[in-house]
Amino acid sequence: MDQGACPTKRAEPDAESFQYASSEEKDFEVEMKGRSALSSAIEVRREMREDAEETEDARGPDDLQPIISFLTDLIEIFSKGRSLTIPQRRAPVSTTVIERWAEMMQDKSEHGLVSIKASDGNCTAHSYMLVLASPVVKALLRSSMVEDSTKSISVTDCPIAAVNLFIELVYTGGTSKNATAKTAGQALQLAHRWQVDDVVRMLENLLAELLGEDSFEDMAATAQLLSLPQLKQACVAFAQASSVVQKKVKSKSLP
Repeated sequence: MDQGACPTKRAEPDAESFQYASSEEKDFEVEMKGRSALSSAIEVRREMREDAEETEDARGPDDLQPIISFLTDLIEIFSKGRSLTIPQRRAPVSTTVIERWAEMMQDKSEHGLVSIKASDGNCTAHSYMLVLASPVVKALLRSSMVEDSTKSISVTDCPIAAVNLFIELVYTGGTSKNATAKTAGQALQLAHRWQVDDVVRMLENLLAELLGEDSFEDMAATAQLLSLPQLKQACVAFAQASSVVQKKVKSKSLP
């Protein structure tokens, strides 16, 4: 993976199946086509664990134990190594962001700044940029509401770090800072509230990369609450790969 291999890249449709025969004359076969290395390892381990549960000895066939342990370690490596596959020098830019740049370039009138009041500080952004990005902000600034007369918007439930991350993504489609999972989650909720769909997708993908045992519960709750399919999928894969999450599932200690 240090050389750029991606454990989440799906195999080609003509990929061969994984086959293994244990000393107990138990054959395992898992289709590889359309699966990633991560999902394949999870599926093979699941098959072997199910076989172990069907035997009288809960440990299963002795020759499978080293393989199950190896697969668990491999899944942990794959899960933690996903961020290594993100390009550091080049990244795709959302077409919506490009369209906003073009609109701003074509605009000849003067558009002032709008002040955004966060829970722990203030920042500013071009009102026209926010109007182009968000139908919610457009309604706020172009109506008779107080935000239009004062040219300010209050988001007192959102910290300034999350607001700044949101604004940077609106303007550039990327960020020069290392955002934490908590900040990215707060920025995502703001983007979702203001209906900036392309920024929602950017932050959804970022959160999928920032998934960890400490942030899993909050991210899973956010994915469910906001109906975010990519983040939901990432949470499921992480839960299957994490021994810590699996223990919480079995003990029913997850909220």
